Amino acid sequence: MVGAKQGRLRFPPRSGLVLGLGIIRVMLEPANSESIPAAETLQFRKAEHVIEGPKCVICTRPIVDSFYHAQGKVVCPACAKAVEAGQSAPPAHTFAKSFLYGLGAAITGTALFSIVWLVTNYQLALIAILIGFMVGKAVRYGSQGLGGRPQQVMAVLLTYFSISASYIPVWLYQY
Repeated sequence: MVGAKQGRLRFPPRSGLVLGLGIIRVMLEPANSESIPAAETLQFRKAEHVIEGPKCVICTRPIVDSFYHAQGKVVCPACAKAVEAGQSAPPAHTFAKSFLYGLGAAITGTALFSIVWLVTNYQLALIAILIGFMVGKAVRYGSQGLGGRPQQVMAVLLTYFSISASYIPVWLYQY
């Protein structure tokens, strides 16, 4: 992951404090009295385009004080916290829950693969792909939408277990 930088916005932003998770914090310069025109110089005959400040790409609110860059996009501080929270690892207690959900999907996949094999006498690879999809979705659901390397390895092992265990009912039927 790319480190994050903090700085004042002067296009381009200067580098500063590393925050982590690929989010860059940028502070806007406060408006000074030199940038506000005098009342005598204002004219109302011709429309002039006003260049607005940056807006958050997630919630589309205008940025007032500071903003963050998340993967090159401008994000407000509230949305940056939400993005950072989404990138964190799932809690430890969800691993057991995701294992149970994945195990249920693996057992269902084993039964499905065995039934299709016994009824049609064909080993369909599409059923194995379906088992992988079911187990992956179940593990993701059990970990509350958060994933990680342990959940990925667990899903692969459960899928392998499910496909391998589907030979047992067929072997018992033929024996």
